[in-house]
Amino acid sequence: MYTLITAPRTRGTRVTWILEELGVEYAVKIRSPRDPEVKAVNPLRKLPVLVADDLVLTESAAICTYLADRHDTPSLSPAPGTTERARFDEWNYYVLTDLEAPLWYFSKNAFLYPEKVRVPEILPACRREFARSVEALARRLGDNEFLVGEAFSVSDILCGHTLAWARAVQFELSSENVRDYADRVLARPALERARSRELGASAKTQDSV
Repeated sequence: MYTLITAPRTRGTRVTWILEELGVEYAVKIRSPRDPEVKAVNPLRKLPVLVADDLVLTESAAICTYLADRHDTPSLSPAPGTTERARFDEWNYYVLTDLEAPLWYFSKNAFLYPEKVRVPEILPACRREFARSVEALARRLGDNEFLVGEAFSVSDILCGHTLAWARAVQFELSSENVRDYADRVLARPALERARSRELGASAKTQDSV
């Protein structure tokens, strides 16, 4: 069984989402990045962390891809060496480097960093860069239902979660097909179960404090 160390409303939701898509057993531990248990398994003190037997894995995209590959689900992660896998990797890197990065820099400098180290001057640039990335996403997505072929994949988990993050910080999704795509992937029952699982684990953690 897997153990996921995470916190609600973080990139860890990507991992609970794929675990629910796979329908496998897992335990959720809600922890703060400052918790000694987190430092013991990840010196960078970042969440999420997946513990699978002797393997300790960090970085949400790497965890999601590992899980899909391990459970041999070609729809969620196409086979290595195929054209579909090349497109899959291309989309994943795009989401992490082009779509998510402006959101991350915006979030850090708008509310995550201590006020004295924030650089508010970069916030408009973050919005511009995100808007450019959404335009590129709209062109490449076109009328397709999902990013890679005709099946929902890890790429859609990463992209869907990032678009939900954008909405949470009031970044505009300027293209109709991107808005429709976000609505479609974020309506998946597995995501609803994932969020409920995280909130339930969080409530249990608070009750035990």
